[in-house]
Amino acid sequence: MLEDDCMAEPFTVINGQYKIPATPGLGVSLDEHALEKYRFA
Repeated sequence: MLEDDCMAEPFTVINGQYKIPATPGLGVSLDEHALEKYRFA
């Protein structure tokens, strides 16, 4: 997950655990450019 991340903002890792985002909705934004390589033609 950390090697090829598709999120616009990186996840915060504290003591080996992910910190859950506190922003509205899912709390994450997808990086549309990074997702292009996974798009099916």
